[in-house]
This record gives sequence, C-alpha cells and structure tokens, in this order.
Amino acid sequence: MEKRRLTRRDFLRLTAVAATGAAMAACAPAAPQIVEVVKEVPVEKEVIKEVPVEKVVEKEVERLVTPTPAERAVIRWQYDGGGVYQTAAEQGAERFNEDHPDIVLLIEPRPPEDYEKLIAAMVAGVAPDIFEWWGLWFAKLHQKGQLMDVQPLVDATMTEEDIADFVPGEWESFSRLSFIPGKRVAMPRYINWMWLHYNKDALDEAGVSYPDKGWTVDDMADAALRLVKKDADGAITQFGMNFPAWSMERMFYHLQRFGGSFVKHDEPKKCLMGMPESQEALEWLRARYWDDHSWAEPLLTNRSWGGDIYTNGYAAMIEDGGPYFNWRRDTLGIFDIDFMHPPIGPVERTSYMVTDGYGMWSNSKWPDAAWEVMRYLSGPINQEIRMRNVGRMAVRMSVMEKYKEAMIDIEPAMADMNLDVVREAFEMGYGRDDERFLCQAEAEEVINPLLEKVFIIGDTPVSVLADACPDVEAVQTCEAM
Repeated sequence: MEKRRLTRRDFLRLTAVAATGAAMAACAPAAPQIVEVVKEVPVEKEVIKEVPVEKVVEKEVERLVTPTPAERAVIRWQYDGGGVYQTAAEQGAERFNEDHPDIVLLIEPRPPEDYEKLIAAMVAGVAPDIFEWWGLWFAKLHQKGQLMDVQPLVDATMTEEDIADFVPGEWESFSRLSFIPGKRVAMPRYINWMWLHYNKDALDEAGVSYPDKGWTVDDMADAALRLVKKDADGAITQFGMNFPAWSMERMFYHLQRFGGSFVKHDEPKKCLMGMPESQEALEWLRARYWDDHSWAEPLLTNRSWGGDIYTNGYAAMIEDGGPYFNWRRDTLGIFDIDFMHPPIGPVERTSYMVTDGYGMWSNSKWPDAAWEVMRYLSGPINQEIRMRNVGRMAVRMSVMEKYKEAMIDIEPAMADMNLDVVREAFEMGYGRDDERFLCQAEAEEVINPLLEKVFIIGDTPVSVLADACPDVEAVQTCEAM
C-alpha cells in the first residue's frame, strides 16, 4: 500500500493542534473540569484556474478551512477556603461560564503560606488573575504595585443604581484601600462584622443579664469577671471573654471606642499610639488580661481568634465575626448561644467591618475579562450563591433582604437567634474599616511584636507602644501609589 507523504501544510496543521492541546492541558486545574465539544471541520472545495500563456490547465484543489473565532479569555480565580467555600466557588464559576461563553473561568484553592506564595507567583509572572483577601493584605499588595486599579472599569460599566445596592459603608471602605483618592484596588466579597457573641447558659448560671444595645465596655468587663470559673485547684476552666489583642488589625476599633487610634487618618505616616485616649484603651484591655484574668490568655488558647474558644465553652463571650451557622450547629444540644451589638465605649460604639474582597493582579493578561468576573463575583447572583452556601453576609442590600431566611434554611436552630441585629447594625452604621499606615507592612514589624509582649507575654506596660511611635514613623519611607 502506498504511504501518504506528510506535506508541509499537514505538518503545520498538526503541530498547531498539538500545541493548542498542550497549552490547555497546562492551564487546566484538577477541578472543576471544562469540557470542550469537538465539532466537525467543514471542508471547502474550490476550483482554481491557471491561465498560462500557451494553454489553460484546470485542476481541483481541496483546502481545509478551520473556523477561527476570537480567542477566549481564560481567567484564574483563586478562592479562599475549602468545604462550603469550595462548593460556593464551584457553583459560582459554573453559573458564570454558562452566562459568559466568551470567557473561561477556572477556580483554584488558595495554598498554605498563601501571601508568600502569591507574591512569589506575581514575581514569576504566573499569579492568578483574581484572588481573595482583605484590607491590610490588599494594602501591602498595592504598595508592591501588584493590584490593578479598577476604578476606570467601574466608571465605564457600573450604574449609580448598581453601586447604591452595596451595603452602606462597604463601597466607601473599598475606596480607601489606596491612599490616592479616586483609586479602587479591590471589590467587595462578603461582610465579616465583629459582634458580641455570648453563651446564654453560662450567663444564666452566673446570674448575668444578657447584653443589650445599651451595654458599655465596663458592663462587659463586669460580666466577664463574674463569668470566670475555676476548678478546685484554682485553675481557670472558663474565661469570661476572648478578644485577639495581639493584632493591630483587630485592635484598632477598641482604641476608637476610647477616642484613640493607631494612626492619624488623614496623615497615614503619623503614629497616635502615644495619645492619652490610645493609652487609656490599651491599659483598659491589658488589665482585663493580667489584673483580673477575665480575658482568655492567648498562650492558653493557642492565640485563637475566638470561634473554637467559644464553641468548646472555654470563653463565655467573644468579639468575633459572624454570625456563623456552624457555631450554632456545633453547640446545639450543649448550650444556647446568641449575639448582640458590640458594647459602647467612653466615646462611641465601633466595630470592625472587614474589607473582605477580590483583587485583580496588575499583570493579568485579560484585564477586561477579569473585570467581568470581578463584577459578577460582587454582583447579586454570586452573592446569593455564596450566602446560601457559606452563611456569610452578602455585600448587596438586595441579597441581604433574604439573609434571615437563608440562615434559618441553613441551620433551623438560628430561628431563635437575634438575626435582626444585622439589619440594625447597617442602619446604625458603626462598622469601620481597619486602620493602616502608609507603609503598613513596615509598621506591623514594629507594632505587632510589642502587642505580643503586652498582651501575650505580660509584665510589659502599654507605654512601650507610645515609646515606639518614633520607630514606626521612621519606617514610613514609601510613597502613596
């Protein structure tokens, strides 16, 4: 049998197909899978007539014609968390791909040691197009020039009605992640708001009234002291309160209750830890840990942010984000829980409304397509998908109208919890974004070790933080970007 000779045209066509297949295989993650449908390639026949000077030769030529639609953008979305977070990401990506046939959205989980690995991927030029983080981390990435300013895309594609649908304060907080007015380096993902959570059974046993809207920080301190339980040897078996005091990120709003601050808002290179109000707030909190021992000692609780400490009964109250349906589920049949607005300080009531969001890598190959993904992720469809899977508060008011119903659907026992406090908090507007120095990473290298000395190690006066202000200001050598 005569073997067909491989022509140059055949070789080019086959190598092109092979290269395309290899590239797609390299980009695709393990899950979810995107299935491409192979369609028949039409064959066009044409007759070419050559007309030499002396004679006419007519011959038939068969030519392969391959349709060449515009190249599809492939966007990588690195999501945070597993379990229900993965389920929400999978459902969100599936819906997006159905509605956007011109874009391929791939999802991938965020790896351990995430910040360092993300920076390394950016330097290497292989970072995901979109990733999930929150305020302080966005500030650090922005100062390294790794975040896209999406404000021009907002101006070009979003209506006033669309923007007005965001939860009050949320949209404005994201405009302050950069220190340059008019820049926006992230879009909202969900709302993590710090509430006062309490164990109703523990309060009943100690004869402590449940917290209400009028509770002050001193009311909370008095209740926490009465909630401390000890065994026969004097070891504490239940602390009254848990609060992550070793982190500037979680500490700032406690200082604001007293009229203090870490940093001057309109002068982000100016340290305010030495002002009397800041020192008063720091000393008030230090006394709870080391004078009356009513706040859970971080070394005994493995520096827990609060959730495990609360659900295992080791602390009767916490200030932490939520409400989380799994906390109600974890304690169901063991003890009853509820939550309330954070207490009022000597100056005001404040809380941390975290800027959890989506950032776009500044070197994304497909910025317009990545923006379509970001706009969808912050939009009503994906926000409801996330809320009904994860239980997080949505960033859209149109979705938050269904919040109470969604939480009860996830965990029916939450019908007995004070879910109306969320709507009340939006109306009261006391949620705050975190405080940031202009050179935040450098400031944390000075501040956080001192917070650990005061609140984790102990035997350290809060004045060390006031004394550190010159050092904090000395490292503010970067410029606003």
